[in-house]
Amino acid sequence: MSAPHADEPYLLAIPVADIFTDHTYQRPLDRCRAEAMAEAFDQRLLGVIEVSDRGTDQHPRYAVVEGQHRWAAVMLRDPNAAIAARVHSGLTIAEEAQLFLGIDVQRRRLTTWHRWKARRAQHDPDVAMIEATVARVGLRVDEAPKDGHVRCTAMLEKIARSRGGHALLRDSLKLLHDTWGPQLGAYDSALVGGMATFLDSFGDHEDFDCDNLVDALIDLTPDRASFFAKAKKSSGKHGTGSLPKFVAITFHERYNMHRPAGSRLAMPSSFRGSPRAAAAAEPPPATAA
Repeated sequence: MSAPHADEPYLLAIPVADIFTDHTYQRPLDRCRAEAMAEAFDQRLLGVIEVSDRGTDQHPRYAVVEGQHRWAAVMLRDPNAAIAARVHSGLTIAEEAQLFLGIDVQRRRLTTWHRWKARRAQHDPDVAMIEATVARVGLRVDEAPKDGHVRCTAMLEKIARSRGGHALLRDSLKLLHDTWGPQLGAYDSALVGGMATFLDSFGDHEDFDCDNLVDALIDLTPDRASFFAKAKKSSGKHGTGSLPKFVAITFHERYNMHRPAGSRLAMPSSFRGSPRAAAAAEPPPATAA
């Protein structure tokens, strides 16, 4: 497809105050995202945004076509700053929208794994700690679909950041490994999250025994455990929620099926279907004047 206008785009440093958003075709600004980008601002990652020159009689003059959140992050940091932009001239609003759509469709978004590998290469301490925790169980964080690999990086990070932290992550993976060994299907996001949810809810109960849980689950395959959880989710009997919640409920029911009446685990009224969030840090004590 030929370019929408004969003028070739060119690079220019443009004051951020001379840029605006045309919501005729632009997405609404996610202010929380822009604020987070401003908070963790890194000039090296800013890149070049795409703008359309609306002409000297337009104030602000340049409509942002691609890079709205990067521009907004710079605005939040310094309204007097300038930003590198590729300038397109002579476009109608319809042609700007066409350019916006073309860039959006053609852009290769980073996958979760691309982000994880980039963070690993940057020696991100959270990534390093999670991979060390996984390795302690005899497993490995790796995108290849092979036995012994754990691929659900977002879930691993969610558990590591929960109140139970790395101890909960380690214990969850260990119980899955004790039950099903290194087979790949045991470590999908729903089963890992479900085991963490189960342990967060019942692991401290005086009647809970890890070996009994393994015995209760070992005659299932990981696929079968997922099947039962999906059936529970579809039934609506246990309310709504994500699949890990229903995996945890499945584990709870299987555990109780293998226990005598006096040592079964009661479902707590506080059960929420996900590991509890980490407690907020307390502010430092006030000092006397």
